[in-house]
Parts: sequence; C-alpha cells; structure tokens
Amino acid sequence: MPKIIRSIIILSIVMVLLSACSYLNLKYQPAPIDRLTKEIDQYFESNEFAHSNWGVLIQSAKTGEIIYSRNSQKLFMPASNEKIPVCSASLINFGPDFKFSSEIYTDGKIENNTLKGNLIIFAGGDPTIGYQEDGKLLFDKWAEELKSKGFTKIEGNIIGNDNIFDDEFLGRGWSWDYLSDWYAAEISPFIFYENTFKVRCSPADEIGKPCNLEIKPNTNFISIINKTKTVEKGQGRRNISFNRAPNTNIIEISGDVDIGSRPFSDYGTIHNPTLYFLTVLKETFEKNGIIITGNVFDNDDIDSNPAKKNLTLLLKQESPELKEILRTLMKKSQNLYSEALVKLLGYYYGKEGSFSEGRKVIQDTLTSCGLDPNNYVMADGSGVCRYDFISPDYIVKIFKYMYHHKYFKEFYDSLPIAGVDGTIKYRMRGTSAEGNIRAKTGTIENVRALSGYATTKDGETIIFSMIVNNYITKVESAEYIQDRVCELLTSFSRNNLSVKY
Repeated sequence: MPKIIRSIIILSIVMVLLSACSYLNLKYQPAPIDRLTKEIDQYFESNEFAHSNWGVLIQSAKTGEIIYSRNSQKLFMPASNEKIPVCSASLINFGPDFKFSSEIYTDGKIENNTLKGNLIIFAGGDPTIGYQEDGKLLFDKWAEELKSKGFTKIEGNIIGNDNIFDDEFLGRGWSWDYLSDWYAAEISPFIFYENTFKVRCSPADEIGKPCNLEIKPNTNFISIINKTKTVEKGQGRRNISFNRAPNTNIIEISGDVDIGSRPFSDYGTIHNPTLYFLTVLKETFEKNGIIITGNVFDNDDIDSNPAKKNLTLLLKQESPELKEILRTLMKKSQNLYSEALVKLLGYYYGKEGSFSEGRKVIQDTLTSCGLDPNNYVMADGSGVCRYDFISPDYIVKIFKYMYHHKYFKEFYDSLPIAGVDGTIKYRMRGTSAEGNIRAKTGTIENVRALSGYATTKDGETIIFSMIVNNYITKVESAEYIQDRVCELLTSFSRNNLSVKY
C-alpha cells in the first residue's frame, strides 16, 4: 500500500476516534443538577466552618424533588426563622384581612363639657400604634375625636384593661444583658411605639462634654441618665448603649461619640408597657387641651374590671390588615410583633392570651398541615431564645405548604426581597439573586439562617433553608456562603448545558 494512502487512512481513523471522544464527552458530561449540587457542596465544606454545623435543604416547590440536602432533619437553633411558623399560622387562622381593635369606653356621663367618669382603654394587641406618617402621635387624633364628642375635661382616671394577655412581659430564656435593647421589648397587648423610645444623639461642640440627646416621645414616664461623652475624632464610635435598671424606667445611656460626627438614632426599651401607653396617652390629651383630674392605672392595680356591656363606647381604633402587619414582622424581623401574635392566637383560638396557649394553636395548625409537632421545639415566638430548635426539613415543609395555600401571595409578599428591602436589602445586589430571592433571615450570636424561595433562570420556584450553628468565624463568612448559594439557585437552568455555576 502506497505510503501516502496509508497516512490518509491513519489520519481518517484518528479523526473518527477524536469525533467519537468528543461525542462521548458531550453525551456523558454531568447533568446541570449534578454540577449544581457539586458547586453547592464546595461552599458548605469550607474549612472556615470545620467546627460548625450546617443544615441545608433545597427542594423544587412544584415537584418536591430534593435538589440538595445536608443534615436537613437535624435540629438547629433557628434565630428569627422561628417567625416562619408564627407568620404562617397567623395567616391561616386569622386570614390576611383581619384587624385588631383598641377601644375607649367610659363609665361616666358628659355634663357641661366635662366627662364625669373614667376613660377605660381595652387593649386589642394592635402592634402598630405610635407615630403616623405626618410625625404626629395617633393619640393626637384620638384627642380630637374625643373633644368632638363635647368634652374638654375628664373628672376621672384613665384605666387600661390588658386582660387579653397574661402578665409575662418577657420570652422564655431571654438574657438579662440585652433587655434594654429594642429587639427585647416587653410583651403586652398595650403596644405603643413598639414599646420602645427613640434617642437621637449628636455630639457636643466641645470635647469632654456629654452628647446632646433628644428623646421621642418626650415623656415623664422614663428617666434618662446621660453618660455619653464627646471625644476627639477617631477616638469614638457612632453608637450608644442602654442600661435600664431591672423593673424600672431609669435608663443609663453611654457611649463615646466623635466630635463633628453626624447625628444618629437608636432605640431602648421600657418597663411596663400598659402604664407607658396610658402615661403618654394622658400627656398627649393634656397637650391637646383635655384636662384630666385623675391618674393612670392598670385595671388590676385598682381591682376594676367592668364589663363592656355596662360601659359607653367612645372610640374604636382598628389596626391595619394582618397582611400589612406581617410585612413589618417578617421584613423588619420585628420580635415584639411575633411574640404578640402568638399570644393573640392563644386568646382568639385557645383558652387564654398566653404563650403556652398560642404555641398550642400554632402546633395544632401545623399538625393540620401534615407537620409533626414533635419535630421542633418552640420556646418563644421570635427566635431570641436559644432554646428554640427546628430543622431545615421542617422549615421547607412549611414553605411548601404555604406555596400551595390560598394565602400564598400574602405569605410571599411578607418576605424580605434580596437587594430590595427588609433584612436582606443590602445583600446579593448586582447578582442574579437580586429581586429573585424572597427569604427570612435569622440572626443571634453564632447562628445565621436564611430560608425562603428562589426563582431560577427557567422561572422554576425553589424552596431552601440554610442554617449554620456554632460558628466562630466572621458573620460575613456565613452570609457570603448563603448569598453565593442563592446566586447559584437563581442562575440555575435545567435546560442550558453551557451555563456555568
């Protein structure tokens, strides 16, 4: 055989073999889902978290296909992911349009522009009472409404009836060292300004002088001890700390603030929300020209518990619809809202407005949804407590149930949106996850959780829950992994083999 022919034959065979190899390589390259899970694995196996515990479950909302699982049935401290069962149970039981109401009654009569009798306020658990969009107190509006009924003087007391809740102000297992901070506000059916006060702090004009503190609301209910100090530039920070003496409203505010720095604000808590509400109400009425000869009392302190049928209704204030309240609860991760809703569930659907009765209602609700109540531990309603335990599997089941529920839109709308609002407003910006992740965060010491819905490149809805416990590295490292996995999910396509993850 001529040499040239032999060379052509060999070259042809080589070409065929190369084509076959190329074909086989294309045919047997990993499927998109396999490549996705491998990439996800690399994040959760990071050496930085070698001493930590990750719990993860990622599942298709429509088909139920498990895309990724790691310790998904083990129990983890959820932090504010504890609000997920509270939110879902509240929607299922109350419905999205439900409103809570506060009512003002009197046991007296109006004579010559004077109400001769007491004002009796029945708390309804409305968590939204405070300042309106125009910066005025809602109580200003109440004062005008009462004056329109023909009196500018009250010869009597202002009495608060808070009997729809028990008298447990704090959640189980809450630590003494953060009770002065806004996220540990005391729990009550009387909720004014989220049971906090606001401090606007600005440095003094001279080094060594106390900072200027503006308190809102301006009330005699609290006493401020100003231990702040204006310091040289670079020697201080733009924050302050609160120390409220136990069971008092004497609040010590401290912190070193750089001279010339911009004003900033922070919030502290108060003790006894019922008397706080009533005191500011009385002060506001008096500023609006209503003279009050009496004082403020919790009805339990004066053994006063008249039935509504024996009283005259003067004013009724309804809360926004529940779906609006849940947006604040979930997007802001508002602990007080969640704790109040647990007790409201107990009051409306259990035996009393207590945490234990509200928890039973939530457990019964989840049981009716097909979830085993023995697979999680609910110690408080907000996730502040470190005795709460839940699994990623359980959280995903709640999200899956709500995905098929008639109130799914309201549930979905309550969740923070990556790069847009809520507790993930500044996360995942400029990535495929921005606007495509709706998820609830969870944050306490050594705990980071993120659970919710992802929309893939194909438009598929994916449910996920990622919780890490017992990490000792930087917070940003945990959030970085969660954010990168969210980006993988939102850029994922089942159909495009060329997509890189």
